[in-house]
Parts: sequence; C-alpha cells; structure tokens
Amino acid sequence: MRITVPHRKPVPEVIRLIDQSADEFFTGLPVMGLQIVETRKEWSGPNMKYSFIARLAFATLPVSGSVYVSEREVTIEVDLPPLLARLLPEEKVRESIQSRVKGLLGGPTAER
Repeated sequence: MRITVPHRKPVPEVIRLIDQSADEFFTGLPVMGLQIVETRKEWSGPNMKYSFIARLAFATLPVSGSVYVSEREVTIEVDLPPLLARLLPEEKVRESIQSRVKGLLGGPTAER
C-alpha cells in the first residue's frame, strides 16, 4: 500500500518530525489486542526503512515498509502480512496513517 501526503516544510524538518514520531504511526490501528513491538527504523538520506512485529493473540506478524521524503511530499509504503491485511481494511489503515502524518506536518493531504 502506498500513501502520499504533501507538505510545505523543509525536508530536514520533515525527516526530523517523522523520525521522532515514526513509532506512533501504527499504534491505535482498529484491531482489538494488537500490540506493536520490536520496532526498527534506519535512515539513509531522505529514505527510511522500518519494520516491526504486530502481535495479535498468538500470532506474530512482521510488518515492513519505507518512507521517502521529497521536497513536496512524503511517500509511505506499507507491506502488511496477509492475515493483518484481512483484519485491517486497507482504507482504514490508509486513513489512519494519512491523518497522523497530516497532523504531524500540519498540512493538507492527498492520496495517490
């Protein structure tokens, strides 16, 4: 899944804001009992690779993706495992992440 959010801030500021808040993007997703653990992130210039484990009851589900910050937008790629994708409708995940990034950056959103 790809989520694109436009911004009007300098790239270094956007990177700093996303870096400080990355762990919060996936918390609060609408699945009862979902826990996010073992979060990892690594920046290389304007690119961040991330991963974490989503625990649900007895299942441990690896989630990974990337974030790219350009001069005008933030592009977030999310690779949900099939079980989690069935439990979390893509539109709900998209809306939740998009809303959080919009709030973080204080600007309008646009999806591509």
